[in-house]
Amino acid sequence: MLRSTRENHGNYTLKTYIQRGLELCSPKLFFEYRDDYLPDWKTFRSLLLMLDYYCCLLRYGTIICDFFEYQFWRKSAYERGKYISMFYSRKIQKAFNKGDKEVYLDKTVFNKKFAAFRTTADFDFAQGGDVSDFLDFVHKANGKIIAKPFMGASGWGIFIPDVSTDEKAIEVYNQLKVDGNYFCEELFIQDGVLHDLNPSSVNTVRIFTLHDGSEVHVMSCCLRIGGGKECVDNIHSGGMICEVDTESGIIIGPGYNLKGEKTVFHPISKIMLVGIQIPQWQRVINLVKEAAMLYPELGHSAWDIAVGEKDISFIEANEQGNFDAPQTAFQRGFKPDYLPFMNKK
Repeated sequence: MLRSTRENHGNYTLKTYIQRGLELCSPKLFFEYRDDYLPDWKTFRSLLLMLDYYCCLLRYGTIICDFFEYQFWRKSAYERGKYISMFYSRKIQKAFNKGDKEVYLDKTVFNKKFAAFRTTADFDFAQGGDVSDFLDFVHKANGKIIAKPFMGASGWGIFIPDVSTDEKAIEVYNQLKVDGNYFCEELFIQDGVLHDLNPSSVNTVRIFTLHDGSEVHVMSCCLRIGGGKECVDNIHSGGMICEVDTESGIIIGPGYNLKGEKTVFHPISKIMLVGIQIPQWQRVINLVKEAAMLYPELGHSAWDIAVGEKDISFIEANEQGNFDAPQTAFQRGFKPDYLPFMNKK
């Protein structure tokens, strides 16, 4: 599927934009999702479902992943109308994000502009120096680093390289230097309850903010938790997401995966999710509001924040942020929450 790269700075020609739109709404993709979500549905029933989908595409701007992830076949027209589709999310971005979007498109740019909100170092192979500089970076990080694509999404392409010896670190340097699409970060060492939930990944808070021109509004808060097999916590990579109370920072809903399957106890740690208090919650909220104030021309952001018992580090900001995160965690649509701000615009 067509994706942003560092070379095109996230911009598409009209041809590639149309091509990607057709991919996201194609019958081929529809049946791939049908096979994944509803494998027992026969041909006639599936054709009726596809007709229903294309009606939703015309009425709500719903792309195929929206339709299946929100299980629209189970929802009334009234409920469907409350969901923010991919196309409506673009309207939100167009209305509120007028400035330079490089902080969203290139993670190393974000790291520099929001360095005051980060506690981990990073290494850009294009600008970070030679192999000796990379070895210094690895040593300072005690060999705990993570490799990420500059413009990756949904956790795809992220991995933890083996740099346990200098020889292996040099191999990683040569591989990623030639690849040209990766940078490395010092791994955030999470401790406390959020680490215990799923030790294989850093489990981050996803917070959506909206700057309306005068103040920052916290629109939703979720906790993303890895599923136990991957080094990332994204629901697109086998993780789950929980609703978090904005005021208290307490998890108030079960975990949901991408198929909407509910989890009360984490499958690996067996810890009950509901009732967990995210550490340093008021500090997290204060920091995210402070960060959102830095670039008011980028009014809509979804922030990923790593939180430990004492440490807090911003991972990235997303312009679109995938509304499937809060809408899956909360099991409801968020369009009514955004409409008052959109109407003012």
